[in-house]
Amino acid sequence: MSSASASASATATLPSTAQLRAQHGVSTTVVRQAILVLQTQGWVQGVHGLGVFVADH
Repeated sequence: MSSASASASATATLPSTAQLRAQHGVSTTVVRQAILVLQTQGWVQGVHGLGVFVADH
Protein backbone atom coordinates (compact mmCIF):
# COMPACT_ATOMS: atom_id res chain seq x y z
CA MET A 1 0.00 0.00 0.00
CA SER A 2 1.42 3.39 -0.95
CA SER A 3 1.76 6.17 1.58
CA ALA A 4 -0.97 8.07 -0.26
CA SER A 5 -3.31 5.10 0.14
CA ALA A 6 -2.35 4.66 3.78
CA SER A 7 -3.36 8.23 4.55
CA ALA A 8 -6.66 8.11 2.65
CA SER A 9 -9.87 8.94 4.44
CA ALA A 10 -12.20 6.29 5.84
CA THR A 11 -14.63 6.85 2.98
CA ALA A 12 -12.05 6.07 0.29
CA THR A 13 -12.83 2.91 -1.64
CA LEU A 14 -10.46 0.47 -3.27
CA PRO A 15 -10.80 -0.06 -7.01
CA SER A 16 -12.87 -3.06 -8.08
CA THR A 17 -11.33 -6.52 -8.18
CA ALA A 18 -11.36 -6.36 -11.99
CA GLN A 19 -9.56 -2.99 -11.98
CA LEU A 20 -6.92 -4.19 -9.52
CA ARG A 21 -6.45 -7.41 -11.49
CA ALA A 22 -5.90 -5.50 -14.75
CA GLN A 23 -3.72 -2.81 -13.17
CA HIS A 24 -1.36 -5.27 -11.50
CA GLY A 25 -1.55 -8.18 -13.95
CA VAL A 26 -2.59 -10.74 -11.34
CA SER A 27 -5.48 -13.18 -10.97
CA THR A 28 -8.75 -12.54 -9.18
CA THR A 29 -7.65 -15.01 -6.50
CA VAL A 30 -4.50 -12.99 -5.78
CA VAL A 31 -6.50 -9.74 -5.50
CA ARG A 32 -9.03 -11.36 -3.14
CA GLN A 33 -6.27 -12.87 -1.00
CA ALA A 34 -4.54 -9.48 -0.76
CA ILE A 35 -7.79 -7.79 0.28
CA LEU A 36 -8.36 -10.50 2.88
CA VAL A 37 -4.89 -9.86 4.33
CA LEU A 38 -5.62 -6.11 4.45
CA GLN A 39 -8.95 -6.81 6.19
CA THR A 40 -7.29 -9.11 8.71
CA GLN A 41 -4.71 -6.42 9.50
CA GLY A 42 -7.42 -3.78 9.89
CA TRP A 43 -6.42 -1.63 6.90
CA VAL A 44 -9.69 -2.05 4.99
CA GLN A 45 -13.29 -3.03 5.66
CA GLY A 46 -15.41 -4.89 3.12
CA VAL A 47 -19.12 -4.10 2.90
CA HIS A 48 -21.09 -6.65 0.90
CA GLY A 49 -22.55 -5.04 -2.19
CA LEU A 50 -20.83 -1.69 -1.61
CA GLY A 51 -17.10 -2.35 -1.89
CA VAL A 52 -13.94 -2.30 0.15
CA PHE A 53 -13.25 0.85 2.14
CA VAL A 54 -10.06 2.16 3.73
CA ALA A 55 -10.36 1.75 7.49
CA ASP A 56 -10.20 4.72 9.82
CA HIS A 57 -6.75 4.71 11.50
